[in-house]
Amino acid sequence: MGADFSLGHEASGKEGLQQGRIDRSLFTSNANAYFTDTALGDYKTSLSALGKLEAVTAAGGQGIAAVCDHRDDEHVRAVVARIGSESRALRLLVNNAWGGYERVNAGEWQEWTAPFWQQPKQHFDAMFDGGVHMHYTTAVLAAPLLLRRPGSLSVTLSVPRPEGDQPGGVAYAMAKAADDALAAAAARQLAPYGVISVALHPGWVRTEGVMQFADQLDLSGSQSPEGVGRVIAALAADPGKASLSGRALTVSDLAATYCIDAAS
Repeated sequence: MGADFSLGHEASGKEGLQQGRIDRSLFTSNANAYFTDTALGDYKTSLSALGKLEAVTAAGGQGIAAVCDHRDDEHVRAVVARIGSESRALRLLVNNAWGGYERVNAGEWQEWTAPFWQQPKQHFDAMFDGGVHMHYTTAVLAAPLLLRRPGSLSVTLSVPRPEGDQPGGVAYAMAKAADDALAAAAARQLAPYGVISVALHPGWVRTEGVMQFADQLDLSGSQSPEGVGRVIAALAADPGKASLSGRALTVSDLAATYCIDAAS
């Protein structure tokens, strides 16, 4: 048996773990999917979370909610240990937990768009403590479970390198470059074991947090959480995905390759 970690796990031998706001489309038939949140009570009241659990159950699997504050290494260690005990292996890791938007989600849009020398140090700390650190820790702890399943896939969500100025500024660009480097460097060390690691760059994804700033963003080419989930699912099922290991891939390019509408 195995698991998918967004966190997610599939009894049919498909395994996975997902963090964050990528959609239930990742986990279809026979999936026992682990989804994490910081508080189980809040998780149960989230329509998005309930939709994920119900979709996995409807497809013949089991959706499992797990309390995990990904900023706490011991929380992550406990969830990964649980998956190892219950599923033994992991086929898909979606490293998408991200605390770097906390200040902007609290309404600090002007701070988010300010020059880096005018941004508080907490902005940088949120990007690395609530982003890069969590991704690295989860990758480290989940790697032994990925190694048990040759052909398994680790996906680290990131963004393209900015060509000009962009919201979030220097700290954001540094954090996302670090995520790309994590995926690329991990790929080299995982390759001898048949494990694939990629960075994935979506466009604007219409999550609750993004939509509260819809009037300040150009969402004409945006993607839905469902669309991004379908793209990751297609990549995980691609028998030729090893040739992509170490690369930073875009959701739009993969959507075109797999004939998926990532916008809907």
